[in-house]
Amino acid sequence: MKIVEKELKQMENFYDFTFTDDSFESVLIHTLIAIKRMKMNQSVSAVANSSEVMKTKEYAWTKRFLEKLEPYFSVHFSEQEILYLTIHILGAKINDPTAAKLTLDTQTQPLVDSFVYEIIQRMSRLTNVDFHKDQELQRGLSVHLLTTFQRLAHDLPISNPMLDDIKKMYPYMFDSIITVIAELKEKIPYVIPEEETAYLTLHFQASYERLKKVSAEDQRVLIVCHMGIGMSQLIQTKLERYFRDLHIVGCVGKAKLDDYLTKYPIDLVIATMPLSLKQVPSITVSPLLPESDIRKVEQMIQHRNGHPVAIEGRSELLKFIREEILFLNLKKEHPYEVIEELANAIYRLGYVEKQYAHSAILREKMSATSIGSGIAIPHGDPSLIKDSAIAVATLKQPLEWGTDQVNLVFLMAVKEKHERMKQLFQELSFLSDRPEIIQSLMTETEPSKWIEILDFRLQKMLT
Repeated sequence: MKIVEKELKQMENFYDFTFTDDSFESVLIHTLIAIKRMKMNQSVSAVANSSEVMKTKEYAWTKRFLEKLEPYFSVHFSEQEILYLTIHILGAKINDPTAAKLTLDTQTQPLVDSFVYEIIQRMSRLTNVDFHKDQELQRGLSVHLLTTFQRLAHDLPISNPMLDDIKKMYPYMFDSIITVIAELKEKIPYVIPEEETAYLTLHFQASYERLKKVSAEDQRVLIVCHMGIGMSQLIQTKLERYFRDLHIVGCVGKAKLDDYLTKYPIDLVIATMPLSLKQVPSITVSPLLPESDIRKVEQMIQHRNGHPVAIEGRSELLKFIREEILFLNLKKEHPYEVIEELANAIYRLGYVEKQYAHSAILREKMSATSIGSGIAIPHGDPSLIKDSAIAVATLKQPLEWGTDQVNLVFLMAVKEKHERMKQLFQELSFLSDRPEIIQSLMTETEPSKWIEILDFRLQKMLT
């Protein structure tokens, strides 16, 4: 492993780029497996578009890299192995977008450019946030989608270990991107999985934070992140907006930490993995920076001037919940039955068109709308809404909803301005972080008292 790791780092240095920590480990593991396959006289299946792969710079890099390994392990790598590892390198993430030199073929380059333009255009229109102003978003998306499209083109899986956390923390942004991707499905030759949608959510959420951030000049902070540019940018911009007295001097992978500390004065290291540092204090946080981690950072900062943006005014959620569309202890066997029951109820009262139930189920098939803590927030096509309403059901028995068990369902049928939608999603996200509130709502059997409990809890949040 040390031999392969050494040669892999030499390849990075020679060609002037660095993988993210996760991608480095992934390429390392794939190389070790390739060695094992050659030792066992096994081979991988034929690689699609192999002639196109052989034209890339990465093919030459991979071939040189594997040829250097052959004497160490007394193996000869087949052409298919070289091609297969090349595809993994093409689909790997790199740390610095300005140093991105990975190859795109003539078909993929305009596809990436077009997709980036379209998704920024449509997200700006849908959310009323002018993402065009953020050049960093365009650069970050271009680099990220470069590797994504390479993976999709060669049927390599896209994994996202924090998919459920991202859906829970940023449901509004995630759902907006799901909507836009559905609009763009005819313009790209790939099916974008929800794992990739979650990554795109991070890029747009980071951009949103950047556009709202405040300047910071005092304390010098270094971020050490193992998950690539999108996550690093999100951490940076959230910290700068929450804490006015922080100055983020850089975002690096763990491999570059020691070198960075010797070159620059650093007051604090905030890392997404545990570190043992003697020369400077460090703190470990989740890559998504939940409230608990914000408080941890706050405790380590002597002067704190910024603060999280609070939700102001009365609850938006309660403006649209009516007793006549509140179903307590509903017994159903499948999520689609729950959606149909709630959608038909608001249809009978004239809030939506009859097709709303069908559109909500179609949306659910694209990506489960569970947001954690037993909550789901299904919703359908806004063009089918006549007047805003939210139908609610507490379930007699929890149902499997995507990867979660759900017992509280809010069917959203809100045809309102984007700002109200943001607050609605914020309030729902707040509830998903408060299991004690969910428990009290689940045990209540009187609709009027149920609404009183929710009202009381949300007003405490708003104040």
